[in-house]
Amino acid sequence: MSIAIVTDSAADIPADLLKKNNITEVPVIVNFGDESFKENVDLSADDFYERLQNSKEFPTTSQPAVGDFIDIYSNLAKKHDSIISIHISSKLSGTFNSAEQAAKEVGNSKCNISVIDTLSVSMGTGLIALEIAKSVKAGMKAEDAVNYAYELSGKGKIFVAVSTLEYLKKGGRINGAAALFGGILNVKPILTNVDGLVETWAKPRTMLRALSQIRDAAEGFVNLKNMAVLHTTQGFDARALASSLADHKYDGEILRSQFGPALGAHLGPGAVGVMFIGDPPSDDEEDEEEEE
Repeated sequence: MSIAIVTDSAADIPADLLKKNNITEVPVIVNFGDESFKENVDLSADDFYERLQNSKEFPTTSQPAVGDFIDIYSNLAKKHDSIISIHISSKLSGTFNSAEQAAKEVGNSKCNISVIDTLSVSMGTGLIALEIAKSVKAGMKAEDAVNYAYELSGKGKIFVAVSTLEYLKKGGRINGAAALFGGILNVKPILTNVDGLVETWAKPRTMLRALSQIRDAAEGFVNLKNMAVLHTTQGFDARALASSLADHKYDGEILRSQFGPALGAHLGPGAVGVMFIGDPPSDDEEDEEEEE
C-alpha cells in the first residue's frame, strides 16, 4: 500500500529533509501589507527576516487555502492509496480546518485521507511528520501510522527563548506596558506549548540563562525520540545549545532548522529554541533524580 505524507510549511522542516523523506509541503501564506507570498516558494526565510526588520508593515500569516490542499491531495491520490496530513495546532492556525475540508472533498474509497492535529508548532510538528514518514518507509501500514501519529501528537514539545520583546508587542502577544517593563528588566522570555497553545514558561534575564534553562527543561523529559534546535536569524546560540545538549543527556541526532514566519514574526531576531518528541518524567523518575 502506497502512503503519502503531507505537512505545512509552519512545521519548519528543512528542504533537504522534506525531499529525503518524500514529504509534500503545503506553503503558509505570508502577508506584508498588500503583498502576499507563499512561504518557501516566493519568500525565503532570509528574505522574510530582512523584511521583518526593515518593513514598516508588520507581517501576518494565514493558512493555505482549501484549494491548495485540494490540488495537492488530488495529485497525490492518483499515485497513493492513503494520505496522512500532519499539521500545526488547530488552536494556533486554521490550517487543520482547511486540510480537513479538502480531505472531505478529495478522499474516497480509493484513497483515504487522515488529517492529524499535532497540538504543536514548528519542528514540534515537523518531528512528528518526519517520524511518521520514517515509519511508513520502514513498512508501517496506513492505519497503524495514523494511530502512531495520534499517539505522538501532543508529545511534540517546544522551548524557545526570545531575545527581544519588540516583536511580541508588534504582533499583539503582549501589551506596551509589559514590553516596557520586560525591556527595563532585560527579560528573555521562554515560550512553550501547552494544550495546543503557546505560553510563557519562564522569564530569565539573560540569553545565557535562558539557554541553560531550555537545556535543563529538555533533559527533564524521557523517551526522547527526535530533537531539533532552531533559530530565527543568528545561528551562534543555536549551535551552542545543540552542542550543550549533545554533551549532556541526549545522544541522538540533533537536527538543525530555522523558524519560519508562523512563529518567527513574533519571536523576532535572535530567538533560539529546542523541539523534541518526549514524555514528562514520572514521579518515580523525578524522585530518583533528586536522590542522585
